[in-house]
Amino acid sequence: MGQPQTLRRLNRQQVLRALLDTQGLTRPQLAGQLGLSKVTVNAVVRELLEGGLVQLWAQPAGGSGRVPQGVRLSPAVGTALGLDLQPHGLQGHAVPLAGGHEQAYRRASAPGGVVEAAAALLREVHARAPFGPLGTVVLGVPAPVDARGRVGEPNALESFDASPVLAAARELRLELRFENDANLVALALAAHGSTLATVIERPSGLGVGLLLQGQLYRGPQGRAGELGQAPWPTAQGARCIERLPVAERTEAAAYALAGLSTALDLERLILIGDQAPTLAARLRELLPGVALSLPQDAAGMPLRGAALLARQWGRQRLLEDALHGKEARSHVA
Repeated sequence: MGQPQTLRRLNRQQVLRALLDTQGLTRPQLAGQLGLSKVTVNAVVRELLEGGLVQLWAQPAGGSGRVPQGVRLSPAVGTALGLDLQPHGLQGHAVPLAGGHEQAYRRASAPGGVVEAAAALLREVHARAPFGPLGTVVLGVPAPVDARGRVGEPNALESFDASPVLAAARELRLELRFENDANLVALALAAHGSTLATVIERPSGLGVGLLLQGQLYRGPQGRAGELGQAPWPTAQGARCIERLPVAERTEAAAYALAGLSTALDLERLILIGDQAPTLAARLRELLPGVALSLPQDAAGMPLRGAALLARQWGRQRLLEDALHGKEARSHVA
């Protein structure tokens, strides 16, 4: 008697999860790791081979006898796309769900046209499918994003209207979500600690991504971390920190971050931007007990976070599809 359909799908999901974690396992290794019979694993692998989700490869021979065959995800199992939107253009990374090198994109746009440029790139990557079908897209924006994925104000993108990219996602049956660019940096650097703040200064503004006990903190309206919008007293009255002259802005940001770090008992501050070294020097005076980091490849961190989140989401979708019979689904957050 064959296995019930639900159990077969669960076994299929388990095998795919194992291959996402470790590429190139043999079928006996999969059976031992998952606690499944060799017969069951052989049946699952055969089904995945027929669906084009995995491929076999000959492992290097360790001696005489039969060469063991490894099982790994197909390089064309799926594509995820991360985008970093800024006022005058965007950057993108298409990444394979199976892991490996990404494909980079860069598009300039007129002020107010970056969303249309993003929609056009979605269609281009969907048509090319560099690593298999495009399924998940994450767009980093210089604006607050709430827990439901809604983009709020203040938004550094001129005349922001999400409808072109949302329409493209619906048309192409893609899962799509927006995320604040400073939050994406925090997610990309989460391995540095569970309670930290990533401070990012770009032409589009000054923001903070907060990880508190390993969880991204947004605030009720998604506006947590909008440090650049905080008021600062001047001779002309209160002004937003990010509108101050450079030297005064750095000093104001240092004191604001010192207060935030003390109040939240942060383990680490990660600083990104042209003024990061100057800001770090001032913070060392104000916060001698808090670790400071200045990443070497800081400029690409928002895009790295977007691509990382898109791939994680795409892999989750791949596993869910395996459990639900690989049904075609569409969702826009």
